[in-house]
Amino acid sequence: MFRTKYAELGPMSFAEGSVMAIFLTLVGLWFFRAPGFIAGWSSGFQLGFISDATPAVFMAVVLFLWPRRLPTYQRPQDGKPLPHPRKYEAILSWKVVAQKFPWDIVLFLGGALALAEGVKISGLTEVIKDQLEGVGSLAPLAVIVIVSLIVTFCTEVASNTAMASIFLPVVAGLAEVAEIHPLYYMLPVTVCCSFAFMFPVATAPNAIVFSSGFLKVTDMAKAGLPLNFGCLALMLGSLHTFGNWAFDLDNYPAWAPLQRNITATYPSLI
Repeated sequence: MFRTKYAELGPMSFAEGSVMAIFLTLVGLWFFRAPGFIAGWSSGFQLGFISDATPAVFMAVVLFLWPRRLPTYQRPQDGKPLPHPRKYEAILSWKVVAQKFPWDIVLFLGGALALAEGVKISGLTEVIKDQLEGVGSLAPLAVIVIVSLIVTFCTEVASNTAMASIFLPVVAGLAEVAEIHPLYYMLPVTVCCSFAFMFPVATAPNAIVFSSGFLKVTDMAKAGLPLNFGCLALMLGSLHTFGNWAFDLDNYPAWAPLQRNITATYPSLI
């Protein structure tokens, strides 16, 4: 069946080859923007002037300019007039974008990013930190379960980066106070930031799937809720098995600061 479907596609057209070449060029620009082992092409610009969005927007503009068909040039022969020239058409037109581009998904993701930024600016992050300080008196396993549940369901409506920036400093401080390996708290929080399965706004892949039009939000929520709890259980099991073996989570590491040393050195901070 796959060979039949592949044969039905026929040879690659000029437009398809052009799109592939533009995409590979975009990947190359992303990779060599600042690869680390050599000076990237972004070093020729002012610091902070170039981001990953710059080549993406540039390649999108190229799609609006690049022709769909290979240009042909003919010369008149025997005094015969040239045939009607082929009409120029770009690979991408604004009419197609306006009709088929998932603008609702863009608003979904934009709203999530705006919500995450609003949480930071409004001071809600500090309120969350203050509320979680009382959790430190519980057993370490209870702390992990509570914080993991909070992060798992908060990341459904906020970006992964926002959740990590909010909760990682909190749990790191809780680990230092309790003299528990910081990674014992931080690893679950980091992993749970990616448990975004329930809503289209949670992450870009969810939005892409939702834009197909075959799913409703309720369908994604019904399938995502069991996934959230299943991944939580798998994460907890992995943390206490090979996670403990890999990071020696039972012992407080030498590189982590001790709260009693901080108190003795800077008593005015307490």
